[in-house]
Amino acid sequence: MELSFEPRPGMNRVTWDLTFPPSTDERVEFVRALEGAIEELRQHVPQTSQAALDDAMRQLSAVDPATEESDRELDSVRRILVREYGSYAWGSPLFPTKIGRTTAEAGA
Repeated sequence: MELSFEPRPGMNRVTWDLTFPPSTDERVEFVRALEGAIEELRQHVPQTSQAALDDAMRQLSAVDPATEESDRELDSVRRILVREYGSYAWGSPLFPTKIGRTTAEAGA
């Protein structure tokens, strides 16, 4: 990681919360997991609920996983799916864990 800042006279301090944003690969994996959940839900939800799943797929296809800003959009889609279709998970982990920053490992 490289920091860029303008030093000023006196003591200059840098703080880091020891976390990293998700990588592009992690975001792509998250998108695939959400797509898999949507496909699984298509097999179980009534036909009247299919349009909402189509909307979720459209939202996912519009997200650019290469950008850090996409985290909020991805979590928004996940939140909607969990809220609307959580009862179809039947107690198993159908939806991926919320995407977010990862704590740096010791010694890394």
